Amino acid sequence: MNSINVNQTGGFPLTTDVLSYIQNAYKIFNAMSGISGDLIILSGCEVVGNTVSDGVVAIEGEIYPFQGTTLGSHVFIKEVNTSKIFEDGSQKTVLVEKVATFGSSTKSYPWESFRRVLNNRQIEEKSFTEETSLLKRLEKLEERVKKTVPLGLVAIWDRPASDIPEGWVEHTEMQGVVPVGYKSNDDSFNRIGTTVGTKEEKVELKNLPNIKLDLENQNGSGFEILGDNLKNITSWHRGGGQWAEGHHLPEWGKEQGDYLKAILKGGEEPINNIQPSRIVKFIRFVGF
Repeated sequence: MNSINVNQTGGFPLTTDVLSYIQNAYKIFNAMSGISGDLIILSGCEVVGNTVSDGVVAIEGEIYPFQGTTLGSHVFIKEVNTSKIFEDGSQKTVLVEKVATFGSSTKSYPWESFRRVLNNRQIEEKSFTEETSLLKRLEKLEERVKKTVPLGLVAIWDRPASDIPEGWVEHTEMQGVVPVGYKSNDDSFNRIGTTVGTKEEKVELKNLPNIKLDLENQNGSGFEILGDNLKNITSWHRGGGQWAEGHHLPEWGKEQGDYLKAILKGGEEPINNIQPSRIVKFIRFVGF
């Protein structure tokens, strides 16, 4: 910081240049207004009833003393000039005092626009300690996110894997399967995390309904045989269950006559169990 060595012997040269140097030295304090901002109360200016106390304010890059008075709606810069008599007898303006106070002028500033600057302790309290501080509000927000989207939540994702948002990963355990609701009293659905069911199912004889087919030849013997699907059974007698080759047939409760035995033959292809579906990805929330 600049300084003046005034405490010296030999007669200090108190000239206008030195006084100008002193004046310029304290102008640097106006830089404080750049830190606080415009229309800021740096100190004082306490409102008590309908009056405002003395203080210091920053307006448009300069720091001014505030002259307390009755509370008003606007503040202006009041300039007070003080003249002095020079050695040659002339009178000139020497002192120019600028103060901010309530009143009206060509240029004025709404009092409601002034804000009080906080000291470091107040900033710390409002930022970290008070319930309404930014930190407390962020902590509450994080807690709400945890409750709203709990860790491990699985969701359907109908977009490419490259677009999965932050905090989520692909839940590979759900690849190729569909979810089924848990049911405590059903052994097929009461174990969380197990896989049930198959994509394809082969129908076995035990899966077929108990159906009996009686195909009677109304025209007696000599009917047409259609490949391996029909066989001619002749001379079958009720109750005996026999025919010419000695094969025993079940008791069908029919009168004697000529009958057909149907042999059903298929391709034995598995049945597709997949329900109408849309291919998606499942994603799991892992936190931020």
